[in-house]
Amino acid sequence: RYPRAMPEDFKALTQPLGDVDTIVVEASHWLEDNKWVLDLAKKKPMIVGYVGHLFPGTENFPKHLDRFTKNKFFRGIRVGGAKLIENIPDFEKLATRDLELDIICGPDALPDIGRVAERIPNLRIVINHVAGVKIDGKPPDSKWVQGIKAVAAHPYVFCKVSGLVENTSLK
Repeated sequence: RYPRAMPEDFKALTQPLGDVDTIVVEASHWLEDNKWVLDLAKKKPMIVGYVGHLFPGTENFPKHLDRFTKNKFFRGIRVGGAKLIENIPDFEKLATRDLELDIICGPDALPDIGRVAERIPNLRIVINHVAGVKIDGKPPDSKWVQGIKAVAAHPYVFCKVSGLVENTSLK
């Protein structure tokens, strides 16, 4: 279970740092949570963008994408690293709307991320949690290093530095 994370909590943590805004990245698989966060963004000025959770490759994906992109705060979707290549047609819909694709994945997905970037060169791709790099006091796994170097060659692929604490196992 995750701890509560509401705008008031964010503001209490960040207010001492100055005027800080945020982009919410949704992890919920409930479709209507997208609407809930977008409605919240209208009331909370610190939310300047939202990366939702939709399911590419499903029959209703285009309809849901059309629905949520009507909201100016909707900036893209977050998906897991599986089935990336199979969902290229839906990812192309993101690129034509200037939306991003956030991907939560491990090192195994990095080659497919590179393939998506080659097929849709103008799609902004954000690799979440540094592609699951392990922090254990040793150099990163060579598979991870090779994969990160390969995707770094694409100008619209970015890496979000997050989730490091969760992947730490220092002794």
